[in-house]
Amino acid sequence: MVPLLIGIIIAAAVFAAFLWSLYRAVMTTGRLRVNYAVMAISTLLVVAGITWNLAALTFAASVSLIVSAAIGVWADQKWSKLLPLVQMVLGVLSFFAATDVLIQGGLSTMLQNGL
Repeated sequence: MVPLLIGIIIAAAVFAAFLWSLYRAVMTTGRLRVNYAVMAISTLLVVAGITWNLAALTFAASVSLIVSAAIGVWADQKWSKLLPLVQMVLGVLSFFAATDVLIQGGLSTMLQNGL
């Protein structure tokens, strides 16, 4: 029961951060608008990559999410930094997970082919 509740809390935090980046994409102008749009799209792609077990998509989207979330943390004021920070944590965790899967897949392919 506890893992289910933890999963619900994590999903709610990611969804709230996604909605915040959509809101900021509508309310800001210029380069920040593009950054928040990229952050929203990258969040969706990270979640889709994790759901469908696509390590390359997760890796690329997590790199994009880390960079755009860092800009979002820098650009937001006071408590508004919390939601881009949630997206940055999601990006970092998915980056390491995708990297691990890609390295293990590459190593197993090399071992099967006799290095």
